[in-house]
Amino acid sequence: MFYLNRPGSKLSRGSIADIEQALRLLATTRKGEIPYNPDYGLEAIYSIVGDWEVITSEIEREMSLAIQQFEDRVASVTVKAVRMLNASGKSIRLEVAYSFMASSQFFAVTLPVKF
Repeated sequence: MFYLNRPGSKLSRGSIADIEQALRLLATTRKGEIPYNPDYGLEAIYSIVGDWEVITSEIEREMSLAIQQFEDRVASVTVKAVRMLNASGKSIRLEVAYSFMASSQFFAVTLPVKF
């Protein structure tokens, strides 16, 4: 297994893919859905009601906090929630920019989430 926070560790494309997969899982898991880890996941996405500006702000805040809590390979993170309406229903796109503990280089991933 590759650990980014070990001294002398190097960034690899595999480690980026691993983090992006972890972020996708975090964004698409409802809080309480995993019995052995009920705090894992998001709640705001699944209880969207009211003013869109307030909702996106809450989703961004919750995703940022969840990444800080559950993804220790990430040093810095910025989340932007973008509302999307399409034929299949409502969804949002989470645009996540992050850096690794072992690097100052930033990476970005877009996570589509349906609700």
